[in-house]
Amino acid sequence: MGTGAKLKTEDALLRAAESLLERGGPDAVTTRAVCDAAKVGAPTLYHHYGDKNGLLDALVAKGVKAFLKRKQAVADTVDARADLVSGWHDFIGFALERPQLFRLMVQRVGDKPQILDAVMERTDARLIRLANEGRLTTDVPFARRSLLALSNGVTALWTQGASKAEVEAVGLFLLNATLCVLVRAKNP
Repeated sequence: MGTGAKLKTEDALLRAAESLLERGGPDAVTTRAVCDAAKVGAPTLYHHYGDKNGLLDALVAKGVKAFLKRKQAVADTVDARADLVSGWHDFIGFALERPQLFRLMVQRVGDKPQILDAVMERTDARLIRLANEGRLTTDVPFARRSLLALSNGVTALWTQGASKAEVEAVGLFLLNATLCVLVRAKNP
């Protein structure tokens, strides 16, 4: 099998798994369902991904790549606090647009902490900028954990049945409240 055919088959398997995931959650991503949707046999899936976990790992890697591309498309400004808010909107947007993929990514963070480090890189850089400006009221690790706890809580609202509008409104309210405590105002 040539490289082009291999990539085409892997892409078909990933697209099938992604579609099943968003329609029915991780339980819907069975080997049989993915193979049927991609119109391949199980040995093909096993050849490319090893097993269902390998396929889910590839889905998470693809999701992280899409998330990072989206985050990197927005340039930083001179105001790191405003950049944190902008990053928050982007984060919530991704989580609400791709809820099942986002949940799978969160589940896999425990097994692969490098996922979290990759998605937090820009947030960390913004927190470091605030610390260097003397505006951060805590150390960077505490601020990072605070923002992670906030994001986990707000995205949990979605799984508890809150509407997108409620998640966005509550999230922004809590983010602003948190930033009021974590970040001092700019000196005039």
